[in-house]
Amino acid sequence: MLPRVLRLLPILLALAATCGACSEPSSQEDPRAEAAPGGVLPGSSAAADWVSVLLEPGDVSALPEQVATWSVVRKDPDRWGSLPRFPQFTSEAVLGLRPRLVFVSPWTDAAVVRRVREAGVGVVDVPEPSTWPDLVATGRRVAEAVDRTARFDAFLEELEARRSALAARAAARGPVRVLPYSNGGAGGWTMGADTTVDLALELAGCVNVAAERGVLGPAPFADEELLGSAFDWIVVGGEDGVSPSAEILRGKRHLRESVAALRADRIVVLSEAQYSSGSFTILDAAEAIADAIEARAEGTGGTAGR
Repeated sequence: MLPRVLRLLPILLALAATCGACSEPSSQEDPRAEAAPGGVLPGSSAAADWVSVLLEPGDVSALPEQVATWSVVRKDPDRWGSLPRFPQFTSEAVLGLRPRLVFVSPWTDAAVVRRVREAGVGVVDVPEPSTWPDLVATGRRVAEAVDRTARFDAFLEELEARRSALAARAAARGPVRVLPYSNGGAGGWTMGADTTVDLALELAGCVNVAAERGVLGPAPFADEELLGSAFDWIVVGGEDGVSPSAEILRGKRHLRESVAALRADRIVVLSEAQYSSGSFTILDAAEAIADAIEARAEGTGGTAGR
């Protein structure tokens, strides 16, 4: 799949952007809460993703500003563009919008969550999934909170069909070894087990080389570790096929000469929203990875996700 003070580190920026303005885990949660029309407030991009497929804009009080970059709602401005936006998840901002139900991430400031609850607002955690059952459970949790389980069940059928299609493609293609990588200039990072990128790679039918090496969560990944790993592809975050992380790798001659994936430029550039996804858009990332790998195998190119 961390505090905002670490946002200069690209991998931690991705996690922070997914969970919204946050600092520490909240220790309490309401498994169900009642929402009134116009009273639902998603406090993270992941929550906004789920809300966008379960509710109508009229059911939602406002959206966090980061959805413009990190959520699927950015793709439908005609539907969601008129809703108010709030820059930070503070008690003043939240209570000023007078919601009846708020969705938060596990890293939302516990003090803010407490004040919102004390004001009589229902609060539901939207955890970041690292397995498919986690993803399904999270979606159902949001659906139950807003009384949209039938709509969720229909959407889940679509997701399961896409997952099955990916599995069939992977079976026909065979296993591919992939290294997740990020570098904002201060050193390399990777994403190991128990992360959303690991789930995306699993869904795409790929082996996460970092997880195979025993890496858990996001972790530093030095050039020496990269040289000591065997992989077919590298997956990075970027926009429109351009990735600063990829450019840093390409600019290191000793890596370019020694790493076959770099020499062949086998790099999948996911959009930053896909690389940091905390919702069902993890499936979008998996499809983008599979598309890029298969396009290269077919000789048609293609390395970017959207």
